[in-house]
Amino acid sequence: MSEYLVARKASDASPFSDELCDAMVEAESKLLALPGPHIRAVEWKLSCLQDIAEGCVITPEAIGRVLADVRRLVARG
Repeated sequence: MSEYLVARKASDASPFSDELCDAMVEAESKLLALPGPHIRAVEWKLSCLQDIAEGCVITPEAIGRVLADVRRLVARG
């Protein structure tokens, strides 16, 4: 998460840098692939997917990872 926060802050400060944007996208992709440890992480994933959904196709795998998080957290109670 810290890698993502650093990349996001740098990208927001200089939005016209392809290198910074690529770093942010890579960090987001890594976070999206990790199992969400709590509901706030799942909320972040859904928010991130909502942000990137405009003008592109969200893969069934991306949706499946978030659903797996929700199902695991619901089963945990």
